[in-house]
Amino acid sequence: MLRRLDMHPMVRAAIELLDPEGHLDVALLRLGGRKLGRPLSQAVGTAVRGGCPGALGVGYHSRLASDERCFAIWGTTLVDVKSAALDPDNPRHRDAVRAVAARFEIDLPEGW
Repeated sequence: MLRRLDMHPMVRAAIELLDPEGHLDVALLRLGGRKLGRPLSQAVGTAVRGGCPGALGVGYHSRLASDERCFAIWGTTLVDVKSAALDPDNPRHRDAVRAVAARFEIDLPEGW
């Protein structure tokens, strides 16, 4: 899939801004920021949407926590989303919030 996406003109254009000799790989996909990661992730999303007509969105691993799955779902995809408030007593919530806070040097309130 990476090889196929690497050949898409929009993906090539985004990669060439970073490195004209570069090729799509997981490291490039995990770049952050408006100038680095955003153009590439948008190009990949467009390539998947156009090249995989049955796709309802894109699943990926968070760049902040490799064990967290994320989903970008097309606006035309009908979904039923359930959300829950973050709870410091939930170990998954607590660990995720602490990991992001540590990465961005954010002080958390007591209890987190």
